[in-house]
Amino acid sequence: MKTLVLLSGGLKSCLLMSVALKEHEGRHQELGALFFEHGQRNLIPEKTAATRIANYHKTSIAFRELPKPHSPGWPPFKVTVMLSMAFQYAVEHKFDRIYWGVGPSNHPECKFEYYELLTALQYQALNKRTRSMHKIHQIEWEIPLIQLTLDQVVTLGISKQFMFNAPFELAFDCLKPIAMAGGNGYLLCGTCAGCRNKRKAFHINGVPDPHDPIKSHTHYSLKYRSVDPESGMGIDETDREQDSVDGFGGL
Repeated sequence: MKTLVLLSGGLKSCLLMSVALKEHEGRHQELGALFFEHGQRNLIPEKTAATRIANYHKTSIAFRELPKPHSPGWPPFKVTVMLSMAFQYAVEHKFDRIYWGVGPSNHPECKFEYYELLTALQYQALNKRTRSMHKIHQIEWEIPLIQLTLDQVVTLGISKQFMFNAPFELAFDCLKPIAMAGGNGYLLCGTCAGCRNKRKAFHINGVPDPHDPIKSHTHYSLKYRSVDPESGMGIDETDREQDSVDGFGGL
């Protein structure tokens, strides 16, 4: 069995990797990860986080880039293009299933019905010759986090009952990181939707956010360091970055 995990480097995809491993524990399984560049402003720290998470699980990781949009904003069918590219990669490398950490969203490409249609469409797109050549019967989409809020993701990740042991200290969710001089890492802004939602999720679970930008200035293992949001950076409530549809894992 070969399993492909779409890994963005955020909290959800961090848990997703642990879930994929746990769900098939005890079976012969080959695990791979795939990271997409899609024009995100936090590309370097996200890519670093995804690589660290893959390395933590001793898993190989590949990288692909989505076509660049011709106009600003969220391009039409962005998710469909990404998932089609993931499916193509899975076919070429003979994966049996694809895990994606999509979460609750009103976006039409984040619904159960969408994945039922997507699976049927992708299978129909493979003719008998292609299926025979790649020895494909059916590639299954796994979306185990689609109904989980971010605080529930943290709950599962730290749960002693389920023992997923997600390495959340390696995850990166800041949407507006500040590059440090000399290439020594990034300051977490502490004010974007990603930072606020992550901090709230850990607070609800009664555990400290390992990268809390309010309580600590520690230099983290991923070369991430925090900055106090009261030091001059105000919270912009209109800032609901389109990159924050986490569960596109981050994308």
